[in-house]
Amino acid sequence: MDIRGMWEHFRHYGSTSVFLSPTAKPYEKDKAMDSIVKFYATHRTGYGVAWGCAMESSYRLFNLLLIRQIALQDESGLNRIECLDRYLIIECEFICEHLEEKANNNHYLLNIASLLACEHLKNGRLNSMIKNLDAIERFKKIVSHQFQADGSHFESSSAYHFLCIEAVALAVAGSESARGIWKSLPPRIRQGAVEMLHIMLNRDGSALQIGDDDSSSIFFTSDFLPKRYLQYKICLLYTSDAADERSS
Repeated sequence: MDIRGMWEHFRHYGSTSVFLSPTAKPYEKDKAMDSIVKFYATHRTGYGVAWGCAMESSYRLFNLLLIRQIALQDESGLNRIECLDRYLIIECEFICEHLEEKANNNHYLLNIASLLACEHLKNGRLNSMIKNLDAIERFKKIVSHQFQADGSHFESSSAYHFLCIEAVALAVAGSESARGIWKSLPPRIRQGAVEMLHIMLNRDGSALQIGDDDSSSIFFTSDFLPKRYLQYKICLLYTSDAADERSS
């Protein structure tokens, strides 16, 4: 059995895809939420494959944030917020206690980016963790390390390049601090990083596979959108120079 299948099963991908679907019925969202609740009830924090590293926790944290944002737009989903917030704290605590900083690669970037993506929630406990960890300064260092002068990812992997820009985009969406750090990078790096996404995106919405490639993404959509199309749009929305012009 491919261990990646187990990892992906535990990242809340399925629940997120349901909440992203415009045709999802209320009972389907209830089932998706039940799946999340059951995960935390049956997987003791810090034990087993699901808690093998902080990277896996970062995936779940991003997906919980996406589901939370969608639930806020749905009156019937407001009762889910308190539950989701409890799980956000569990994931944030695990990441802070198991940072993958020695790797200094896409794992560490996702650790820090997922934490900063929580900043907009204005949750005192979460923000204390972000501050105590000095996450803003860590993000500044790791982002500078990830991308080379032409904007390409230093690991020379199309999958990791796409994944890291997704992480940066969601961090920028949730944190003014992250947005300022991304904007402070030389234009050539920022523009090159975003332009490479366009090159890597196939017509069917999948991503070109070059180098070390495990097809990872922060989240996956339902069949109504190609696999990477929505991620690409989110990256453009928050990391391109056009995004800076719209927000100014």
